[in-house]
Amino acid sequence: MVKEELPFFPDPYPDEDFRSILKRYHIRSGNKYEYLTRQEILGSSTNNILPRNLHYLLERLPDYYKKEKLIFENTHLPLIWPFLSNKRKNEAMEDIYFIQDSKHSASVLLKDLVSQDLRYCTKCKEEDLNKYGEVYARRIHQLKNFDYCNRHNLSLENADGTPYALIKTRERELLTPVFNEIKKTLDNRLYSIHVNYLWYKYMAHFFNREYIAKNGKLITQRFLSDFLIYHDGLLVLLGINERYLQTKNRFLKTINFKANKPNPILHILMMLFFESSVERFLTERLPNIASIIPFGTGPWFCCNHLCPHYNSPVITTCKRNIRKKGDPTGTFKCSHCGYTYRKNTKNKVNEYRVVTFGELWERELVLKYKQTFSLEKTADYCHVKVPIARSYLLRLSPDYKMKKSKNFFEQEQIEEMINVYKETRSIRKTAEILGVDRKTLNKYIPQELVNNTSYYYKSEEEKKIKYKQKVLEFMQRSRNPMRSDIRHSVGEEVYKFLMKEERDWMEKNLPSRYSIQRDWNELDKKISVEVLDCIQKLKEDLPNRKITKNRIKDSLPISSSNLINNNPDKLAATLEIIRDSVE
Repeated sequence: MVKEELPFFPDPYPDEDFRSILKRYHIRSGNKYEYLTRQEILGSSTNNILPRNLHYLLERLPDYYKKEKLIFENTHLPLIWPFLSNKRKNEAMEDIYFIQDSKHSASVLLKDLVSQDLRYCTKCKEEDLNKYGEVYARRIHQLKNFDYCNRHNLSLENADGTPYALIKTRERELLTPVFNEIKKTLDNRLYSIHVNYLWYKYMAHFFNREYIAKNGKLITQRFLSDFLIYHDGLLVLLGINERYLQTKNRFLKTINFKANKPNPILHILMMLFFESSVERFLTERLPNIASIIPFGTGPWFCCNHLCPHYNSPVITTCKRNIRKKGDPTGTFKCSHCGYTYRKNTKNKVNEYRVVTFGELWERELVLKYKQTFSLEKTADYCHVKVPIARSYLLRLSPDYKMKKSKNFFEQEQIEEMINVYKETRSIRKTAEILGVDRKTLNKYIPQELVNNTSYYYKSEEEKKIKYKQKVLEFMQRSRNPMRSDIRHSVGEEVYKFLMKEERDWMEKNLPSRYSIQRDWNELDKKISVEVLDCIQKLKEDLPNRKITKNRIKDSLPISSSNLINNNPDKLAATLEIIRDSVE
C-alpha cells in the first residue's frame, strides 16, 4: 500500500538538527501539540535525540530526500559512528530507519553527550532571520558541557530564551581544541575510519610510549597518570573525573571498543594526548609493533645426558610465559624421555633449570643405585648433586627408603618383632614389650601374618564382655584410679568402643568425673617417683639438652602431667623435685 505524499516538508539547513526540522514543520502544520506532529511525520510520538522509523517519512517524500544524507548531515550519529563496530553500525541504522526495539533505541548511545532540549545562539538566530526568515537549531550547539557558540563565543540559550552560565575565557581556551575536533567529526571527517584501524593506531602509540608490558598487556595505570596530568583542568569542564576513568576498565574497554556506550569525547582526548590533532593521530606513521620471538622458532635441544637423543634438536614445542615483572621464560619437554627444563631470555645456551627429569632418568637412577648401592656414584652417573639424588631415591627406591628410614632395623631385630608378635597376637602388646611404636611394627611385620594371627571375636556380645573384663580388672588392681588412668591402661580402642556401645554401663562402673576422693599424699609420692625416673632418663638422653619444666611434664604419663597442672597446691613434694632439677 502506497502512502500519501506529504503536502510539504522543510528543506534542511546546514548542520540543522533533525529535531529542529520537525519543529519548523510543526509551526507550519497547524498541529496543536508537537507529539501530534511527530506522530504524523514518523508514526511515533516519542521525542528522541535520533529519529526512529525514518522510512515512514521517506516513503512520503520526493526521491531527492536520501536516508544517508538526512542521518549523516542532520543527526548526531556521525559523532559516534567512527567508534562503532560494523555490527553496531548496522543496528543503529536499522533502529533509525525502522523501530527495532520498543525499549532500547540508538538514542541511548548519545544520551550523555547531547542535550534533550534544543539550544540556540542569539547571534546565529539573528543571522538566520536575516538570511532565511526563520531560526533553526544547529547540531554543534546541542553538545553537553559546551554551552557556548563556537563561532561567536556567546553563551547558548534554551528555546524559551533562558541563557546558560557564561563561559570564562580560560575555560573556553581549554574547550576550543576539543570543540573543533568534535565539529570535524560531526562533519563526517572520520566517516570512513574503521574501529580496527583505530585500535591499531592506539596500540602503535601505546607501544611507542612504552605503555605496553612485556606480556602484551596495557599498563593502564601509568597511562592514566600521564593522561590526567596532560589534560589537567580540561577533564573537570567535560564532566570527566579520575573515578570515572578507573571504573569498569574504562580505558581498556574504550581502546578495545567494547564499551556499551562509546564516548567520542574520551576518544578525542586520547588522540590529542598522543598527537596535536585527530588528523595527525590518524595519518602520522609509526614504527611497526614487533618484537623478537623469545627463544626463536626451534627446534630445541634435549639436555638429558641419559637420553639417546641428548644434545639433538628433537624438541618441537616451547611453552612461553610472559610475566608482568621479569624476563620471559620458556619451558621445553623432550617427547622421548620426558626431561623438562625451563630457561629465561637472559640465560646462556647451557644455563637452565630442570622442571622434571622424566621417566627415563628416574628409571636409570633407581637401577644405578641397585647396582652400586652408592649414593655418590648414582648422583655422578645421573649428573645431579647428591641431595637431589637422595630426595628422588627416597621417593622412588624402596631399598634406599628402608635403609635411610629413621626406624631402620637390622634383620635380627625384625625377626624378634615377628616372634614376639606371634606370641602376643597383638600389635599393641608387642609395641609395649619391645618399646617400639605401632606404625613401625605395621611396616616390618608382614600383613599376611597379621591377618592370620589377629584375634577375631565370634560376636559383638563376646567383644563387649571381654572389653568390660579389662576395665574391671584394672579398676580392681588400682587404688582410686581416674578415668584417664583407665583409658590409658585399657587402650583407646577399648575405651572408645565401650563409651559408644555401653555408655550406661561405663557411667555406672567408672569413677565419678567430679566427686572422686583421692589420697593426695599417696599420689604425691607416686608422681614424685615418676618425676625422678623421667629426670634420670632425660639426663642420659643424647644429645644432651637443657632440662626444663615442660620437658619433664612432657615425659610423664598424661594423667600425672594433668594432675600437676590442675592441682599444684596438693603436690608439694613433686613440684619441689621439679624446681630443684630444672637447669
